Amino acid sequence: YFLGRKHCANDVEKLVYKILPSFPSLNWSLDLIFGLNNQTLAHLEQNLDCAANSSAKHISLYALTIEEHSIFGKLEKKGFTFSADSDFQAECMEHIQNYFENSHFFQYEVSNYSKKDYHSKHNSLYWHGGQFLGLGPGAWSFWIEPLFQNCCRSGNPRHIKKYLSWIDEQKKSMQTNKQPCCDCSELFEKENLSGWQMFLERIYLGLRTSKGMSLDITHNTQWIMQILPILQMLCHQGILQEFPNRHFAPTDKGFRFADSIAKKMLEFWNQSP
Repeated sequence: YFLGRKHCANDVEKLVYKILPSFPSLNWSLDLIFGLNNQTLAHLEQNLDCAANSSAKHISLYALTIEEHSIFGKLEKKGFTFSADSDFQAECMEHIQNYFENSHFFQYEVSNYSKKDYHSKHNSLYWHGGQFLGLGPGAWSFWIEPLFQNCCRSGNPRHIKKYLSWIDEQKKSMQTNKQPCCDCSELFEKENLSGWQMFLERIYLGLRTSKGMSLDITHNTQWIMQILPILQMLCHQGILQEFPNRHFAPTDKGFRFADSIAKKMLEFWNQSP
């Protein structure tokens, strides 16, 4: 078993073939991690063959990333190696794109491939700036006013006991028409975004997807003129392609440079025109 997982590839395969006879039309997704230390392209190809030949209608592929403060990050500081270098991971990404090019799966987001009409509606809502309500401990909500006037993300208390206490306070407040006794700001996380910041976020998240995004999501000409030259420069570099109505989408190369696009947008995060 790898990275503390309590299952291996064979376990997944056995479980799938045990369930499928009872649910032949089951719509399920498969996650794969690539870019492991000592992994080869031949080994990656074997994993892709297993995934493509399964009955999964959606496949997510993620480059292995070790967080610095995780147990694996601490082990790496002691000399252990879990992930391959960035050059090999980039080579893996290109190999994955080439593999699926002539298959029934199409790349609709940096890390996600699906058969026709089986893209993730849940995640697409995030990438294209949709609003959502999070229910339960640690769940996040997001709302946005028209024309990006105000945007807010908030996360519920993560600990189950704090979450239940918070819910009780809200119920009492509604019944008595009084403010909650506890300081709710200490219980949940909140992030306010300016209209400009939300505009930038919509750009770099939208450009992670094959659908891309249009600058016409805003009527603020100053914002558009600030960002338009940057996107056109990325077009000249072969990272983006431009369509009518100032619509941009990533090229195959652009999918591999999504983090660079986000980094470029974040350079303007606190520089509203």
